Amino acid sequence: MRRAGLILAVLLLASTNLTLCADIVVSFKSGECFVDVQGDGRWKTAAVAMRVNENSIIKTGKNGKVELMVDGEKVAIGSETTTTVSSIMENLDARDKMGWFQKVSDRFAVMIGSRDDKTEMVVLGVRGELEDEDEIAWMGDGEDETVESELQMGKEQYDTGNYAEAITIFKDLMYDDQSSSLRGELAFYLGASLFNSVQYHEALPYLREAIRDRDAYYREPALMYYSFSCFFTGQYDKAIDGFIIYSEEFEDGDLMPYAILMLGKSYKAVGDSQRAVAYFREIEENYSDTEVYLDAVSELRGL
Repeated sequence: MRRAGLILAVLLLASTNLTLCADIVVSFKSGECFVDVQGDGRWKTAAVAMRVNENSIIKTGKNGKVELMVDGEKVAIGSETTTTVSSIMENLDARDKMGWFQKVSDRFAVMIGSRDDKTEMVVLGVRGELEDEDEIAWMGDGEDETVESELQMGKEQYDTGNYAEAITIFKDLMYDDQSSSLRGELAFYLGASLFNSVQYHEALPYLREAIRDRDAYYREPALMYYSFSCFFTGQYDKAIDGFIIYSEEFEDGDLMPYAILMLGKSYKAVGDSQRAVAYFREIEENYSDTEVYLDAVSELRGL
């Protein structure tokens, strides 16, 4: 009888674990892409509809791109990247604990979508045969035009959520000598694309470079992407610095309540309960009509 009960308990536990396991499948691949399904060193060529799990490792080549569908959510992996599915799952879990995060992410997109595009693609007309080099001077620098066109293409992929393609385009441009004057902008878009693909650790060096330009049109979302990336990777002191800079530069910005809440969470994470409480109370007193109010109240109850 005891043995039967034990077997039943094991079956129930197995059933529960299967229920809790995420449904993860390769939904798109292009170029050289490989999967170590069980994390045991046995690599297979990635294929659409291939099922992977939290033990799996994904590796892409120079022109490789992969998209995973994780419980119905798309996660993009760009070229020349090796990452574990477990790290993707951890990042998704950290983000999903903040029920309001999708709204703040949508606001990032609006900020960039409403920009005055300083790198508008130039479309050249067609002329008849040209006889010498002097006569083609009207066309401008062909190499510069290629960089501008590629940048615009990357932005279009970014705006439509095709992050795997955007990551590949921006990464190639980042290391192209012809695009040095656009490096800050490229760093922002590459970092933002990685961030939106829940690759926070990989996004950080690019976002760190992007926030160096205090006058850039992407300054506000860059600061928030950077600060959230620091928080999600456990670099709480750097997250505090980032959110403080944001709150000083954009005190009237739409994202201010999120920055204040994250300052409270970051101070809580480093063990400074007094400062954490002060920020949570600021949300309670001044931002009771925002999405972060209930989160702040919950945090206060736990302190």
